[in-house]
Amino acid sequence: DLIASTGCTSCIAGNAAPEEGMALCDICPEGTFSSEGIENCILCVAGTFGEKALASECSACSAGRYAPEDGMQTCQDCPAGSSQGATGQPFCVECAAGSFQSQAGSASCKDCPGNDYSVPGAPACELCLK
Repeated sequence: DLIASTGCTSCIAGNAAPEEGMALCDICPEGTFSSEGIENCILCVAGTFGEKALASECSACSAGRYAPEDGMQTCQDCPAGSSQGATGQPFCVECAAGSFQSQAGSASCKDCPGNDYSVPGAPACELCLK
């Protein structure tokens, strides 16, 4: 026996139905998300990421990390010579002259000690010659 359909149902969060009358919802892939009833999966914006399929939201990159483009599946560590102290950012900040950062994925740069110096974006300080 056939049971008469009483109408369409909305896709649950993490799924989407881009075409009317679809029998099944599409799974939103990594780097995207959807809320309940949304027609299309939405790219995670720069500064956020979606590492799993079926996501209902994207996650902000942690301090020391960044996501430079929309649709990222993971965040990247800020390279040595830069840092990012805030969460959810699409870029890293180059260390200023007189500061450095030797480690990737850092939230801040360090001041050069004593008579040492550095150029902007330096992963290490140099000793000043007298």
